[in-house]
Amino acid sequence: GYIHRNHVGTKAEFHKKTSYNYDYKAMVDIQMNGTPKADGAGNVDATRGQVEFYTNPLNFMKGTPEYFQFLVLSKAAGLDAYEVNEKLLNGKGVLQGMGQAFVDAGKRYNINEVYLIAHALHETGNGNSTLAKGVPVDKNGKVTRNSKGEIAETSKTEHIVYNMFGYGAYDSCPVECGAKHAFDQGWFDLPTSIVGGAGNIVNYINRGQDTLYKMKWNPVSPGYPQYATHVQWAVIQTANIYKIYSSLNSYSVEFDVP
Repeated sequence: GYIHRNHVGTKAEFHKKTSYNYDYKAMVDIQMNGTPKADGAGNVDATRGQVEFYTNPLNFMKGTPEYFQFLVLSKAAGLDAYEVNEKLLNGKGVLQGMGQAFVDAGKRYNINEVYLIAHALHETGNGNSTLAKGVPVDKNGKVTRNSKGEIAETSKTEHIVYNMFGYGAYDSCPVECGAKHAFDQGWFDLPTSIVGGAGNIVNYINRGQDTLYKMKWNPVSPGYPQYATHVQWAVIQTANIYKIYSSLNSYSVEFDVP
């Protein structure tokens, strides 16, 4: 008889601790000399107590969603494409059925595909954003529009471009700029845009900031570069990642706790 691997759950977790050559108070002092904020809009200054809470790894216990801020993102999770499609992407707009593309991206760039999936779901509104569904552009990458000014395929349309991670989609021109970036990258189909977008993300992770905690607080060099001013940024990102892992039968993960 045979047992399919999808019916056998194998969950492997590895936990390590990294020490840094300065004391904790010094890190908090540096953070307080910057511009830590207590809100996402950046309007409310964070207190020292808030910075001390969110920078202290001892406040986030193993097994909680918040602990996933220490998840190492520079390693593929070893997900099964079938399980990804069935459990994570079913009903998620254009992302439905794209499990293999995320698995391929994880393997190619040694990047955690759960993180990629969570990122893509967030950026595309569960696969339903304009950039996710595809935007028609002309030979220069400019969005084509009909006589009413609506985005549409016209006689000038040369390609349909896709942008799964919001690259280049600035607040001032989210669709136009996001589509131009996708055009410049050659993202003319969904799998290419997923794998290509992962290639952009890995450039950040390769700097050494390979956990959400490191992206936010950068313990190697506190203060700069850091990805956000909001003191809760790393914690906020963990809910979807934890939810995804909780739904899986098989995975392999590594955590790096300062």
